[in-house]
Amino acid sequence: MADNEKNQNPIQVVNRHIAEHSFSRIYLFFGDEQYLIKQYVNNLVNAVMPDRYSMSFSHYVSDKCDINSICSDAVTMPFFDEFKVALIEDSGYFNSSNDKIKDMIPEIGEQNILIFSEMNVDKRTSTYKAAAKYGTVLEFATPSEDDLIKWIIGRFSRDNIRIQNGVPEMLVSIAGENMLNLSNEVEKLSCYAMDKGTITLDDISLLCNSKIEDKIFEMCDAIGRHDSNTAISRYNDLVALKTSPMMIISMISRHFRILSQLSFMQNGKDKKLPVKDKAALIGIKSFAVNKYMPQLNNQTTADLLRKSELCLAADFAVKSGQMSDVNTAEKLILDLL
Repeated sequence: MADNEKNQNPIQVVNRHIAEHSFSRIYLFFGDEQYLIKQYVNNLVNAVMPDRYSMSFSHYVSDKCDINSICSDAVTMPFFDEFKVALIEDSGYFNSSNDKIKDMIPEIGEQNILIFSEMNVDKRTSTYKAAAKYGTVLEFATPSEDDLIKWIIGRFSRDNIRIQNGVPEMLVSIAGENMLNLSNEVEKLSCYAMDKGTITLDDISLLCNSKIEDKIFEMCDAIGRHDSNTAISRYNDLVALKTSPMMIISMISRHFRILSQLSFMQNGKDKKLPVKDKAALIGIKSFAVNKYMPQLNNQTTADLLRKSELCLAADFAVKSGQMSDVNTAEKLILDLL
């Protein structure tokens, strides 16, 4: 890989190679963001070999990778095409040093292009170092939240769909930073909004799978059962999803507020109200009422009111600057247990 490309965005590197029609003899794609890897591997293959049925194109996947055939593809002349191209996916050749691949890399012909797409790569290996010396290595890390938001806006704009303020941010908080999950949610929302041409926050609440809400629900359920191990585990999951501590506090507060209201209804004159009417009074969906109800078995109304007060105190502690948001979120969970 050229020295001036080492610290550049891998997307920009691939796009420039395609635009200039100037290709390396070997490419190594790897990293956490498999969605982007698949997309840009596909873009590169389409640029160098539009006809994948050509005799000048070979494709190897996982346990079907044949090292002898790959080495042959590295030096065999193309058959009435500009390049001889081999796409190799999940070969495992870059997990540890592979002398045969390492020695083959410098011998790749001028009209030959090898494209490796790997799940796991060890940068310390001689195989990786050879690919970096003679070709282009492209590590696709998880994009920043700002980049994800720009990408979401661009995807909706491409489909001529308007979005309400806060939609991209809410999508990231719900689907996490995995771009495959985000892409699936964007596609689902685009199909839903095709006729009306606009996506709102309510549409996301209706259609999108909320990993964060699920974790919050499971954590609060564990708190009600005094299951500290599960509660702390779910909190760690939320941290791994890069959920802000203030959002965790807010969603825990909302959870116990809903439970408190349901508990009042179950112990008062509203007990016999239809589920849809209870849902309307609280401001949640009907199906959610049935989801919350089992949690009332482990907690009295007094318990739930105490927990709601702890949540309010936590919110005040952060906003008044008495404690950091991280310490407050962790203390709140321990106090609720």
